[in-house]
Amino acid sequence: SGQHIICAGSYDDNTFVENVAQTIKDEWDTVNALLNCAGVFATAHPIEAPLELWREPFDVMLNGAVLMTRIVVPMMPDGGR
Repeated sequence: SGQHIICAGSYDDNTFVENVAQTIKDEWDTVNALLNCAGVFATAHPIEAPLELWREPFDVMLNGAVLMTRIVVPMMPDGGR
């Protein structure tokens, strides 16, 4: 129950995040709380895998949280939570 929006995509993709922002504005106009809980699991050989492969999960989890926070906070009344 309740009002939820499910947006499947990669939260480290700026275009995707902008589309999420537009969806939020169209559906609700404001946001009271944001829970950044993206998680990904990836495996790679610790010695042979390129560093870029190791960075992918961090890009989604950390950069994704930053991008989502940047688009949502301006839609929060009184700063939100």
